[in-house]
Amino acid sequence: MEYLVFNGLLTAYMAYDGYNRKVSNLWAWGLGALLVSVFVLPFYFAKRPLKDGEVRTGGFGWNVLKNFVFIWTFFFIFLVFGSCASAETVGGSLLAGGVGLFLFGIIWFSVLVVALVFGFFVKKDFSEEGPTGPLATDNQ
Repeated sequence: MEYLVFNGLLTAYMAYDGYNRKVSNLWAWGLGALLVSVFVLPFYFAKRPLKDGEVRTGGFGWNVLKNFVFIWTFFFIFLVFGSCASAETVGGSLLAGGVGLFLFGIIWFSVLVVALVFGFFVKKDFSEEGPTGPLATDNQ
């Protein structure tokens, strides 16, 4: 249940943001985000048109992995709080909950470290300033 709420909230934000930035194929981005937001939204944020005054540095690969780390972290925070809220209080559940949180932490941290290390290898000395894409043609 937590996964559906998480995906729904992120998809709603992405749809609002994409509409304001005049993103093409917004329905396809929205469908992908609704199904697997943790993997689709990092690509969206790395490719979306920049508004006037916004800057994106590091290149496409770095931005995908950086955004993945942020969304991955928020996903796990949401998952942990959702799991704690739905846990029943029975004998031994405190120990089981602690072990579960520890395992969640190991999974979260392992993926986070791999993504960041790989991200530092693909990071480029590249910067782009907004406006870009359809937003650039509106300013002319």
